Amino acid sequence: MSRSLKGLVAGLVACTILVAGCDNDNTVKPQTAAVSKTHSPKFDYTTYQNSRFGFVIKYPSSWIAVPDNINLAGSTFVTPSGMPSYDNGLSVPSVSKTDIVLSVGGNINVAYGPSVGQNFDQMVAAYESSYIAGLRKEKNVSSLSYGVVPNKWIWLSYYQKVGKNAIQYKKSYLSLNTIQEFTFTYPSTQIEKYKPILAEFQRTFVPGNKNS
Repeated sequence: MSRSLKGLVAGLVACTILVAGCDNDNTVKPQTAAVSKTHSPKFDYTTYQNSRFGFVIKYPSSWIAVPDNINLAGSTFVTPSGMPSYDNGLSVPSVSKTDIVLSVGGNINVAYGPSVGQNFDQMVAAYESSYIAGLRKEKNVSSLSYGVVPNKWIWLSYYQKVGKNAIQYKKSYLSLNTIQEFTFTYPSTQIEKYKPILAEFQRTFVPGNKNS
């Protein structure tokens, strides 16, 4: 499991302060509840909006929601894989090792930015030279990409082999004040099956504009 995942899911989605992501600069006005539903050819989706940070994502309505963790930093949504040979590699209360898992969360950025005396450009340079450079050296990481929305975000996404017969996708945003991200862990033998669901997560995940 990656060093940032451990921080993200340990208390259920207490995101690590090391990663950031998404490939656009959309933000949303904070609200408090996940209430709306939409329909795709195979799934109904429910919108989750985090009350503390304001980020939004849509998840399949049939998936089981694990309540917000302590400090309202995020939540997790699961569905059984039905595959004994699959192990998601996660250690999260109320989550089975064979579950398909979506974790979303946020935290205060204390590793980069003003908390360590950096402006935005300095934060980006430090993040590139430390965290991203470290990820590039890891053999189980693939399809890594990142970019910068000037004076707003540095976004990051990548895939990583985890557990047993499992793959995890991470997408995250890092700003001067917060880190907001989601991870999706699913069987590496069923990539095509879960591709449309991952695409919906990628499409609908939007960071909030709360500094919390």
